[in-house]
Amino acid sequence: MSKPILSLTTALTGESIAANGLIDPGETVTLDCTLTNVGSAGTTNLIATLQPATGLSGISAPQT
Repeated sequence: MSKPILSLTTALTGESIAANGLIDPGETVTLDCTLTNVGSAGTTNLIATLQPATGLSGISAPQT
């Protein structure tokens, strides 16, 4: 059976306070997120939304 299988990879590419590879409290960061279909079928009408978890805020508009 053919189906899409999605893989998400992320990389921390920018930090406003300490460039230590961690997202620290009060820090503004830039994440590079790549969503890849590694399955054997295509996707249609796929929408991915990054939502803040507890203690996170300020997710900006989508970047391309």
